[in-house]
Amino acid sequence: MPDAKSFRVATGEYILNFEKGMNYIAISRKEEQSSKEYLALRPGGGDPALQVLNSANIKTLTLLENEAAERVEIRGDLNWCHYQVVLLIPHGTPGMLNSRIEVEATREVGVEEGLFAGRFSELAYTEEWNSTSPERDWASIYRDYLIYYFNGTPGADAVLSIQRNSGALQDRNQFIYFGDPLVLKATLLYYEDFTSLNPFFKVTGTRIRDTVRQPPGCLRVPLTCCFPNPPADFGFDIPGIKKPLKQGDRLLVANSFIHLAPGAPDIHETTKYCAQFTQSVAAIYPYLAKPTVKFIDWPAITEQGLADMAACEKKVGRQHVVEPQTILNSCRRYAERFGSQRARQLVEDEESLWANSKMRLPFGDAWQYLFPLVMAGDYAEEFGSPAAKRSCLEAADDVVEAGRRLHYVFPLRINADFSKPPGVHYEYDCTGSYLYLMLLYHRLTGKAEYLEEARGAADRLLGMGFEFPYEFTTTALAPVALLRLYKLTGDPRYLEGAVIPIAVILRHSWLFNPDYQEYQGRTIFLLTESMPAGYSNGWEEATLTHFLNNFLVEGDALLSGPVREVTAELLRWKGVSEGDALPTLLPDPSIIYAGIPREWFIPVNRAWNIPLEGFGYMEGDDGGLSSPPGRVSQPPYCFGMLPEATLLLFHPLDGQVTLYVEAPIRLEKRDPTTFQFETLAGQEPFRAALQGEPERLDGASVRGRSIGRAESSNEVSLKKDPANSRLWFAVNPRVQYTISLGTS
Repeated sequence: MPDAKSFRVATGEYILNFEKGMNYIAISRKEEQSSKEYLALRPGGGDPALQVLNSANIKTLTLLENEAAERVEIRGDLNWCHYQVVLLIPHGTPGMLNSRIEVEATREVGVEEGLFAGRFSELAYTEEWNSTSPERDWASIYRDYLIYYFNGTPGADAVLSIQRNSGALQDRNQFIYFGDPLVLKATLLYYEDFTSLNPFFKVTGTRIRDTVRQPPGCLRVPLTCCFPNPPADFGFDIPGIKKPLKQGDRLLVANSFIHLAPGAPDIHETTKYCAQFTQSVAAIYPYLAKPTVKFIDWPAITEQGLADMAACEKKVGRQHVVEPQTILNSCRRYAERFGSQRARQLVEDEESLWANSKMRLPFGDAWQYLFPLVMAGDYAEEFGSPAAKRSCLEAADDVVEAGRRLHYVFPLRINADFSKPPGVHYEYDCTGSYLYLMLLYHRLTGKAEYLEEARGAADRLLGMGFEFPYEFTTTALAPVALLRLYKLTGDPRYLEGAVIPIAVILRHSWLFNPDYQEYQGRTIFLLTESMPAGYSNGWEEATLTHFLNNFLVEGDALLSGPVREVTAELLRWKGVSEGDALPTLLPDPSIIYAGIPREWFIPVNRAWNIPLEGFGYMEGDDGGLSSPPGRVSQPPYCFGMLPEATLLLFHPLDGQVTLYVEAPIRLEKRDPTTFQFETLAGQEPFRAALQGEPERLDGASVRGRSIGRAESSNEVSLKKDPANSRLWFAVNPRVQYTISLGTS
């Protein structure tokens, strides 16, 4: 047991050690506790105003333990506050550590005092190297040993790269993730829980942007940034206050998570370190602060949006509103499922639209060459469209020739002779698009050559790492295609490799939800940032929603637990946060761009349910700090996000009753009045509702039975919403529910 001056606690294979006189907590492997080589955790980062581990400031040190976790509490006083440092080590998550600092101001602190300089990160490798290795200077850990997975695989020549645009590969989550084969012999994931710090950002007038420093040599931080003088620190820098603190202000000022996993995969072992990234994010995810799940009536919003699309068409012409590769699939799918006459009218000339959709080289962006062919093939398969099938198959010979000539890695531009123009760089996620398209050709024609092409592309894809995404319109094709290829071939590499695109999508999907200044009342949690601009885009959100749901439904039990859980959570929150794109749902319309956007030719219409571009988290994109939603456009090509959100969360049972569940489900119709469903993943209860005609709801009932247990089902309590025709109930994971509707 620790005394009032020290502690030593374990998390997985690692030890956290603190003794009087140390200004840091030493993190090392259990079997190497005596080594002088360790990772130092300094809550507060050594900020002169936050010397929370200085023995002169510490009043009490307490170790508490229960079934869930060990908890270290360090309380003390500084000249401006009382403070508490809390270290939480959950028993059920080996290798995880949560470090928090809470303060209570004992006097007013003015801005001129420079509280929190924003220059003191909380992690560093110690410079006290073992004397048996004199050839190693203290900086060699960063220069020679750490494996920076976010920098991409060696030789990768992506359009968005640290060499040409170091900010392009920066995710707004500001994850730190690397392999350490020398000191900890582990992968390390570090994440600051920004959502929990919202009160701090509000009170101090500060923001999330650029508050986490990467280690030397990672992304845009030069290897020589701190050399030759130690320490080379990294992690969260508490930003300097821009508003005074009042006496009595109580704030959480830092809340970081570290997850250590044994082993440090080589930079070429892409499947391994992408899988570990996904597992580590899944490990910390349950502990992160999250916004409240909001109910959005997507069917009603989509119907109104379809009317707005018709109004937009009258203003700008049909050619600017309906493009087959952008919204046709989503709107036709919605028309079929919900019986929408407005959606049917929008797609009524589908055959002529596809007949006029011809993809030929040379072309602009490679993904804009491949993706319309994917949309045409999917449309042909799903709806039996002869014109869509012709549009897809007519390009097959050229597509295959391009794939072979380019060795299945596609540059931003492709010449008419299928070559790569000089000086043009690569869009690696196009390899996933090509793979998906080859499997479509295989199904549409039955020709074996397309399956071999798919395997060739998949084998190249498995060597790609975090350089994989270009823009997220096409990225989610890859996990679906790899899963389908696994089912066709039985090769486990393809199933395992599906984690590569999942990891990069997860990396660029916001695990935070700001609630300060222009973000108050909004939800942007787990939207995915378009690259390199940083904001969210409705077309990308539509395709992510559709294809990630296909991946989850088709993969189900084949997928690893972490992959299944993070994919389900991505989808669950997209059904909430995508509402941030709509002017009618923003709590403060004054933040919307006023005037004609830079990529559109009529002013933003704040009454239309047509998505704005951009939306979401927009601090410091290309237009500067806090660009307003809609600054880029209000483009009809992004409208498919609305029907995709509707199709994800709302499920028509018959012509009069619809089931809503706030998470992805599998639904089966047993007979005209009986339906069964279960959630596809999740660790906590979800909300669900039956909505529709009151007389149909009066006779409705729901029963639940635990999956895999021989027990009878139990009646589920239904709560009537007096404001509308909805019956609310709770849905638990791993429970199968049976809905019985009264006779019509």
